[in-house]
Parts: sequence; structure tokens; C-alpha cells
Amino acid sequence: MINLFNSFLTGHYLLIIAQSIILVLALVHILMNKTRPSAMLGWAAIIILAPIFGGLFYYVFGISRVKRRAVKLHDIPQSYNATTPSSNHLPNQKTAPVTPTLPQQTLPSSFLTGSQLTPYQAHTCTEINHFQSPDDAYEAMLLSIQQAKQKICLTTYIFDADAIGLKFVRALQTAKANGVQIQIIIDGIGAINQWPKLSSIAWPLLKNDINFKQFIPPRLFPPSFSVNLRNHRKLLVIDEATVFTGGLNISQRHSQTQYASKRGKWQKINGFKAPVDDLHFKFTGSIAQDCQHIFDADWAFMSAKKPPRNLTHQHSKAVFPQQNNHETWVRAISDGPSDAWNRFAALFHGQISRASHKVTIVTPYFIPTSSMLDAIQTATLHGVNVDIYLPQILDQKIMQWARMHIIKEAIESGANIYFREGSFSHTKLFLVDNDYCFVGSPNWDPRSLMLNYESGIECHDAALSQALWGYVANIKKSSALYTILDYNAISLVQKIRNSIAWMSSPYL
Repeated sequence: MINLFNSFLTGHYLLIIAQSIILVLALVHILMNKTRPSAMLGWAAIIILAPIFGGLFYYVFGISRVKRRAVKLHDIPQSYNATTPSSNHLPNQKTAPVTPTLPQQTLPSSFLTGSQLTPYQAHTCTEINHFQSPDDAYEAMLLSIQQAKQKICLTTYIFDADAIGLKFVRALQTAKANGVQIQIIIDGIGAINQWPKLSSIAWPLLKNDINFKQFIPPRLFPPSFSVNLRNHRKLLVIDEATVFTGGLNISQRHSQTQYASKRGKWQKINGFKAPVDDLHFKFTGSIAQDCQHIFDADWAFMSAKKPPRNLTHQHSKAVFPQQNNHETWVRAISDGPSDAWNRFAALFHGQISRASHKVTIVTPYFIPTSSMLDAIQTATLHGVNVDIYLPQILDQKIMQWARMHIIKEAIESGANIYFREGSFSHTKLFLVDNDYCFVGSPNWDPRSLMLNYESGIECHDAALSQALWGYVANIKKSSALYTILDYNAISLVQKIRNSIAWMSSPYL
């Protein structure tokens, strides 16, 4: 009996010691790594009340491993000066390309924020085209593939094996037969989303000896699965002279033409009642060389051999005519979890803060950070009109619930929230005043702003902005203003559900 009691005391003391060690280690980690007092207090309370369970819970859900894993995978330092060319965040990439640019001291004020966030220089642009119709964008992309002379590089999150996807496969096969070098990147998780249709796309690409890679694909041996670290970029670079970018994936779900031919079976095939709306852009000029640089670094990262520490990017010898009026500027910006900065979050915050008249945000997923909401509130207090256009129905219910929680704060910050009627809209657009716009792949949610690899192009161009403001005026006609009265009409159960979904938004 005495031995049993002594064993109990020994086990009890060991448990106390283990709890104390876990408590101290967890609290030190919280104090050293958490930046928000509310997060500090919340996690500290859980661990103090239940050291072992709380410590385990904190280890699984409280420690952010994304940035550390991204840095480890890419073999680059975690901290660096993001304003210098040597700070390029891309895999094993130390030197940003040197391309023909205009003197940086002549940059418009709208480009000053980006100058502090990216190593890429601002360029003039030979030509900018925007496509409000996905079918028109696909046609232009296929024509550029057909006209390619040397090299085609494509990055996309989704490449469906449907009528549109197979058109691209046939065009790429023809280009390959004509001696054009082709490289294609499809995100590993984006490919799974389309399983088993991916095999239909992969086979003809591989059969025709077209370089095709998946970005960090999940695998069983050796085990590797990451919902984070996704490559969400949409880039098609042709001969380092032309680049297409925006929100458009390669899928018939965007095509009005395919919808007309499959109207009876459309929802069953594609999951939507009507084609998915999107915007896409074509840039001609030296900006394409910077986008090629972004692609090359991603490709080097996925190569079987570890790429060199310094990846030298050789530009094509193409010479682009420079505009003389200096009224059009463009600059590539890329971001990812291995960055020391959340570049797009900082860019959006900075552009909202400098706005003098109006700001418009068009995005499918809207779960902004608290700092972005603060910037919106500051702008509205200065008399800036802030309009936010969101699709009425999302393709992911949990994202729809999460955004409904944060919408109240956006309305209270002074923003006008509009829900776009009709089918799901995948459009991504950011407009500030009459001369600045940002286009590309990022959404306004934690995944795009912190966890994904994204890319985009900021533009200072009055003509392009005017055309895009016209686009916004058109979508406003089919949108309904959502007010605080509409939010208050939501039931308590729905508000609780939305709050729980929002709380899990960093993991969505």
C-alpha cells in the first residue's frame, strides 16, 4: 500500500513537472511570437487553465508553420530588406532582373507605396488590353500561343480537362511541334480539385514532351501534404514580350459560348447555374520580362535538382518602344508566405490610405485584416467613397458565412457593400481615384494575403482606369446595396455560425 501511494505521489509530481515545463515553454513562445494582445491573452488563458491539453491545442493550432516551412522549402533567409533588388522572395532567388525603365524619381505618387514593397522596377507599357468577356480572353491567349516564336510559360491554379482546356492543349501541341519551348505549372491542390479530370490534361502534355509540373503536389511516399503554400498565380508569358494575367483559370465554367451549347447540363457539369464572371488582362512590353522572372524562379524551385543560390535571369533581346508622355506605368508585384512582408496586404492598405476621392474593391472573397478595415475607416472619414462589390453567392459556403461576419465591421467603417446578383463572380479588381488600378490573382482574404503565392500588376493609366470605372458602373446596375439593417435581420443562430466560420478563416 505504501509503495502504491509512493508511486501515486511520484506520478503526481511528474505530472506537475510536465505541466510546469509545458506551461513555461508555451507562454514563452506566445510572448515571443504573438503580436496581438488579444491572441496572447486568449492562448495564455487556455494554457494556464489546462496546461497539457492547452499546450497540445496550441501546438497544433496556435503555431504558424507556414512561413517557416516556406522558408525551409525555398532555402532563403527569413528576414531581409524587402525594398532592395536582392530581396526577391521567390524560391532560391536573390537577384531581380534589370529591365529598361524610366527614372524612378519621375514616378507618380500612386507608385510610391509599391516602390517600397517590391524589387521590380516600374515600366512604361507598349499596350494594355482588358477582357471583360472570358471567351475574348481565351481567344486572345490562344492567338498569342499560336503566334509564339520561342517560349511559352503558363502558370494556372486550375486547368480543367474540358472543352476550353483541350483547346489550350491542342494549341500548345501545335506550338511544340513548331519548335516553341513550353513550360507549364499547375498547382498541386488546384489539380486535386479537378481530379480525376487532370489525367486527361496531363497525358497529352506529357505525350508531346511538354514540360509540365505540379507545384508542391501532395504525395504518399514520402508523405507530403500541405493545404497552404499554394501557387495561385495566373500568368501566361509569351516570348518574354507579352503577359496575360488576372483572375481567369483555364476552364469552360467561364465560357458563355460553352454555356450556350450545354445549357441543359451546365449546372451538373460545372456546379454553377451560369458562367463564372471574370476579368483578364494582356500587357505588351518589358513588364513581361519581370513576369517571366517570377515564373522562372517558381520553375527552378520545382526542378529535380536544387537550383543555384543565385538564379541568373537572361532576358530576351526584344526591344520595346517606350511611350513619351510617361502617363502609363506598370509594375509587377509578387508575394508569398516565405516573404518577410505581406506585400499585398501592405500595398492595399497603403493605396487606400492615400486615396483622395474614391476606392473600389471587386473580389470574390472578402475577409480583410483589421488594419485594412482601419484604412477603410480612415479613408471614409476623409471623405473618400469606398465601394466593395462581392458576389451574392460563393462557391464555398464556409467562406460565404465567414465574410458575413466581417461585413458588419466593413459597413461600420463607412464602406458601401454591394452584392452582385446572378452567377458567381470571380473578378478581382482594385481601383483608386482616376488613375490607379491593381489586377492579378490575389483575393482579399487570409489565404491570398498570407498563405498563397500570388502575383499581380499595378497600373497608373488614366485611360485604363476610365475603362474599368465604366465596367464598375455596369456591374453596379445589377448589384444591391447591403446595409446594417440587412445585417441586423440575420438570425442569432446564423450570426453565431458566421462568427465561427470567420474565426477559422486563416485555415480556410
